[in-house]
Amino acid sequence: MHDYIERPPSLQGVTSAYAVYFADTSMVPRYFLGETLHVHPGSAITPGDDTFVVVQIRPEADGEAPRALVKRFLRQSADMLVLEQFNPQRELLFPLAEVESLHLIIWAGRG
Repeated sequence: MHDYIERPPSLQGVTSAYAVYFADTSMVPRYFLGETLHVHPGSAITPGDDTFVVVQIRPEADGEAPRALVKRFLRQSADMLVLEQFNPQRELLFPLAEVESLHLIIWAGRG
C-alpha cells in the first residue's frame, strides 16, 4: 500500500526519504503498533543508544518480496550485521550477503 504524508523538517528536500507504518510489537517500548517511522536512506548509520533502522533481508526464493524489520542497530563487521530487538529482548545476527538495504529511522510518531 502506498500513501503520502507530510515530511518532518529534518527530511525536507530529501527526495529519497520514505515512511513506514510499524506493524508489530517487537520494539515496544520504543516503537508501538501503528506508529509512522520516517526514514532517511542516505544518512550514515553509526552505533548508539538511539540508532534504529529499517533493514530489508533478501528473500530465500526468487520472486518473493524482501523481509523488512525495524530494529536497534548495534554494530556491523565486514560480514555480519548485529541488531537488537526489544520484545522479546534478543540480539539478531544477519550475514551482510543477506542484507538488501539498511536505512536510518530519524523520526517517529502517530500520523
